[in-house]
Amino acid sequence: MRILLAEPRYYTSDRTPYLPLGPAYVAAMLLRGGHEAIGLNANSMPGTAEEVAKAAVRLADGTGCGAIAMGGLCTTYRFQQTFFRTVKALSPETVLITGGNLFSSEPEFCMEQFGVDHGVLGEGELTMLELVNALESGSDPAQVQGVVSMSDGQVTRSPARPVIRDLDSLPFPAREIFLTPEEIASVGVSIYTSRSCPFHCTFCYHPPGSVYRKRSVPSVIEEINALHCAYGFTAFGFGDELFALDKTWTQQFCDAIERLSFITNWSCQMRATDADPALLRRMRQAGCRAVTMGFESGSDTILRSMKKKITSAISRKAIHDVRAAGICTAGGIILGDFEETPETVRQTVDFLKETALVPFGDIGFIVPYPGSPIYDRCLREGLIADKADFISSLSTFGKLRVNMTRMPDEDLLELQEWASREYYAYSLANRRGHIVQVLDETPFTSGLSIACQTCGGNFPLEISGFSFEIQRYCPHCQYPVYIDPFVVPHIERATAEFRAIMSGLRGTDRDVWVTPASIECMRLSHGLQIPEENLRGFLDSSAERQLYPHMGRPVRMRDSETLRTIAPAHVAVVSVRYQDAILRELEAMAIPDIVVVPLFAPHPRASGN
Repeated sequence: MRILLAEPRYYTSDRTPYLPLGPAYVAAMLLRGGHEAIGLNANSMPGTAEEVAKAAVRLADGTGCGAIAMGGLCTTYRFQQTFFRTVKALSPETVLITGGNLFSSEPEFCMEQFGVDHGVLGEGELTMLELVNALESGSDPAQVQGVVSMSDGQVTRSPARPVIRDLDSLPFPAREIFLTPEEIASVGVSIYTSRSCPFHCTFCYHPPGSVYRKRSVPSVIEEINALHCAYGFTAFGFGDELFALDKTWTQQFCDAIERLSFITNWSCQMRATDADPALLRRMRQAGCRAVTMGFESGSDTILRSMKKKITSAISRKAIHDVRAAGICTAGGIILGDFEETPETVRQTVDFLKETALVPFGDIGFIVPYPGSPIYDRCLREGLIADKADFISSLSTFGKLRVNMTRMPDEDLLELQEWASREYYAYSLANRRGHIVQVLDETPFTSGLSIACQTCGGNFPLEISGFSFEIQRYCPHCQYPVYIDPFVVPHIERATAEFRAIMSGLRGTDRDVWVTPASIECMRLSHGLQIPEENLRGFLDSSAERQLYPHMGRPVRMRDSETLRTIAPAHVAVVSVRYQDAILRELEAMAIPDIVVVPLFAPHPRASGN
């Protein structure tokens, strides 16, 4: 049977390559079972969810597919809902199948919202294969373990399927189903060596449950070799959260990877309790260059509430030991647990300053994702009033999903903004990378010699493209190095006109509005020279971002009606990725007395750094 496996879009912009390993495993199992899998990756194509659905119907009709399947994380809910409903309207007879993290956490809800025929619970490889076999043979899909079905408006669920104990029995992911070789090379490669987690953190959800399973070392090495032969990869990222939980396995892996015919470097995730100094040194010898950990908080009160089974002291030691082994580290930090207070937030910021930990992306908010214990508690306590509205909100870039603390929303938001700005300003002042010499310069790159403020060591660094947050790791001490973007020659030159205009508005009565409401302006408003006394608020296309103030100022819709009400004013476009698109949008509105000031001139390509 021929199956169309469609992957929802995970990013707001079109054509941002993304490699879904879960569906790639399912595709590989279908191929092994004698079926044909055709991939359609919305992340590699333009268009809305409705347009992607239309393309899927055309592709399925043209290739004779017997079913269309799509699954994904909770953040893809809106995309999946629109996709499935559009396909059903265009092709009512097509069999529709869903699965993945979102579906496994709320199966009945998704069946009703998506209008699909069948859903796959938990691990999808064996269930999907048996489901497709049943569809092809005409037997009853409800007899397949781990399947939820819709028939005559009734949702039925078959007995649960046991977890797959022998992970070596699975084929390697069919990555080529979803991405071209060029795209695979551009996004890099991730490998999973284990599944599930035996711990029970309150914010986590693992569809297969808590039975931890590990692949054998030879199986992982075989996949590494295969990827090297196919694409030339020598750098690998291991995506499972507990890479080093089994120390004997990890040591055997280090021995095996050193025996490869090519030199590799790799990164992994691990728990702070697994950061054994001797093991870390062995990992460094075997090519490990980066380790990430889920620290979540610097407050022991919050760690206990989250049931993390670690302490801030354990986290501090783990960060020290990782760096001492010659490996750089970063970690997740989230605010907003039920027990969060201003004091626990300050403890977390102090923890970050002391350890110089680099938080993933930013200091964010905890989210009660469906399936997690805190999600169930939020439902019980009425903090999530409408399940559909809440799950739909996960598809957006809203800032505060649910306030689980005893603080007012405004106070919690102010604390998060303070924590983010405070730690970034501290890092820029105390972990600064000083430019010793400009080695090379083009309109889009700067080759520099950098001095690490922590250890004094020098190292070369090429900064390409345009970015507001330039952070690297010192190769001598493994501490993070932060570089003020406005002293980087090509960025300083490209933003000089913007900063001069903003500085010239200081002391005038001219209103300034910034678009979008982003972390870029929040952290670096001083370097942008935006006068605080003139800044009236922010404009954004996201309705969710308008629910709360940003930097203590209102956020309004970026449309012609709003522009007419705020005129006369300067509108500062402060975005690396979306500047050109926003400029086209504002130009089309052509509102009198609105002076649009782009951050970059000339407008560079939206390349990150």
